[in-house]
Amino acid sequence: MNFWVGTGESVEVITTDFSPEAKRWVEVKMTIDVSIFTASIMPLSLFASGGAPPVAVEHQLKNTMTMSEANTLIFGASYAESATTTFSRPTNFFNGRLDSPSIKTTSMPSTTMVKFDFSRNMSSEFIMDTSGNGHTGKLINAPT
Repeated sequence: MNFWVGTGESVEVITTDFSPEAKRWVEVKMTIDVSIFTASIMPLSLFASGGAPPVAVEHQLKNTMTMSEANTLIFGASYAESATTTFSRPTNFFNGRLDSPSIKTTSMPSTTMVKFDFSRNMSSEFIMDTSGNGHTGKLINAPT
């Protein structure tokens, strides 16, 4: 599993040695605090069988990560054909299922900025934001 983090200046690829098992859910939590990227990867157990051990990742980004309303936030894909080459449309799609992605602030108390619920309005290309902040998402390359 790799993380591609676009900072506005570049795309940094953060590699891990983790490879998920087929048809198994994995909980991924990641944080970007200015220029420090951290992630925890927790394979979830299935019935009585346990999951693989958790993986912790920490990486110092070369550039500070910033978000603004003028930019499109994209996850599960990128506007980069490679880490050094941009592309005009989303590419490098995540091949799997996402469930309830959310973005929260790291300040205390934590504030939920967006929480997507894929089970609502399933017949459309839009993802409902259940945080109350109105940040409706748009599905690209949705399953048919």
